[in-house]
Amino acid sequence: GQYLQPTARHLPVERFVSPEQFDRYRDWALARGFRECVSGPLVRSSYRAEQALAGNNAGLDNAALAVNTAARP
Repeated sequence: GQYLQPTARHLPVERFVSPEQFDRYRDWALARGFRECVSGPLVRSSYRAEQALAGNNAGLDNAALAVNTAARP
C-alpha cells in the first residue's frame, strides 16, 4: 500500500506510486509463484492474510502449522 503521512510530525511521503505500478508489483509476484497478491494504494499488509495462508501462498505445510499454533499458550 501507499504510505500516507498521518501528521506533519511523521515522515513525509517520498513518492506516490501509481495504480499501474501496483499492477506491475502484482504481476511480478504472480510471475514468481505467489498464488495471491493484493496490490494497491490502500491495501494493508494484513489484508487477506488469512485467505493467503489458507491458500498455501507461502508453500507452508498448513497442517503442521495448525498443530504448532495450537500447542502455543
